[in-house]
Parts: sequence; structure tokens; C-alpha cells
Amino acid sequence: MSTVVINVNISGTADTEDKQAFVLAIDRENERRVFTGQPPLLKSTAAERRASMEAIRSAQENIDYALLVAEAANKANQDATFQAVKTKWNEMTPQQRTTWLSYNP
Repeated sequence: MSTVVINVNISGTADTEDKQAFVLAIDRENERRVFTGQPPLLKSTAAERRASMEAIRSAQENIDYALLVAEAANKANQDATFQAVKTKWNEMTPQQRTTWLSYNP
């Protein structure tokens, strides 16, 4: 199980387009939060918008990372299974292979 936590840090000065994008993202997140009972994110000041956007992006990055960790674990499991089958195959006699293939087309 992964113990990594990703925190997003937004740098630079937000221009008008950035502010509009931040507000849109915060509004969308606040709509979701209504249904989950979480308090709304703040957006009145530049500092609030930045903090709210960092929270949104950090949460999304951690979800994406958790999916990546699960995918990597699945791949490792598939690789281990393949290696086990390959080892078993190499240990089989030709007759055993023929028999195995007749049951596993």
C-alpha cells in the first residue's frame, strides 16, 4: 500500500483567466460538496482561491496516483503469474504440454 501523499503548490500571480478558471473549478467542487456534506471551499480572495485550487488539485492528483499504484500492482501480479506459468511450462515434458493444451485451448 502506498504511503505517498501529493500536495500541489500553485505559484505565480493569477491573471483574469486564471481567476475565472479557479472560480469555475471551485464552483464545480462546491456543487459536489453539497452532496457529500463537506463545507464549501472559499473563493472571495486571491489567497482563498489559491488555497481552494491547491486542495482540489491535490485531491485529484492523489486519486490519480492511487489508480497508478493499483495499476502497477496489477501489472506486477500479472508478470508474476506469467513467470510462474512460464517456469511450469519449461518444467513440463512434451506429453504434459500436449495434455495441458488440450484442457486450456
